[in-house]
Amino acid sequence: MKNGEMPTATTNRQAALLSGAMPLAIAASFVYAAVTVRWTPSEDWLWGLAALVPLEFVRAVVLETLGDAYKNYQAPKQAVHKFLVSIGSLVVVGTVWAMFNIGFGAPFALLANSRVQHLLGIPAIVLVAECAVTLYLFRGDAHGEAARIQAAADDAYDWIFLATFYVPPLLLVAFLPLLKWDAAALEAWFDNPDRDVTILLPPLLFYGAAYFCAKAVMLSYVHTARFERTGERMLGVGWIQRLLLRSPEERTKEISNVSYRKHALEHEFVPKKMSESATRSI
Repeated sequence: MKNGEMPTATTNRQAALLSGAMPLAIAASFVYAAVTVRWTPSEDWLWGLAALVPLEFVRAVVLETLGDAYKNYQAPKQAVHKFLVSIGSLVVVGTVWAMFNIGFGAPFALLANSRVQHLLGIPAIVLVAECAVTLYLFRGDAHGEAARIQAAADDAYDWIFLATFYVPPLLLVAFLPLLKWDAAALEAWFDNPDRDVTILLPPLLFYGAAYFCAKAVMLSYVHTARFERTGERMLGVGWIQRLLLRSPEERTKEISNVSYRKHALEHEFVPKKMSESATRSI
């Protein structure tokens, strides 16, 4: 390669496969549960399914905070300290907000609930610890890593809102004609006090599988050559942002974020002299 010539952006297949592996494994388990004949989920399993939505939101918040830590990376200890302080601040702010909007003792009662601790508390702690260890062991271009993580976090936010508030009504409208064909059976099911609600479980599981398949694609996308060239995330296109009712200021911010990501990813290929503080820490 000639001096000053920028290498062609390529897809990091290994990183893409690893990023999408966990969501795809979850999707496969959902499909397996949906097609299993005469399977009745336990109460804990149903609560775990319900906890996926807030847990996905927590994961997006942690990813966004991790991206900020990479963006301001100077040294491993400094980055981990900033990350943990930011997470702690978010927990305090969230607790205070809940105290004034839900009830003074409500957040503490929620935190003391054993089911909440198992379904949300332990996974959140493991996620934060994993991110802190990854951040401490990181050696590389922090701005390039920040570009990928922040794009994945922004897509995670948008996908949660789309999958929760936008896609279900569209599916209901799409399947409404099919329900009308068997209106008598549907009415009899609602009128029956001993109706079997487990028949609703397979569609929910298939929907969850589709959600995690799409999430796997988004997480893998930030390691593709197209993202390396453009810095544009999957759900950052204008019509999706307008569908999510983003304000003009938010759409302008997204354009600025694309510019930062593109600049950071372009310079990732250029050998850079490490900062003095980072050199001392390695």
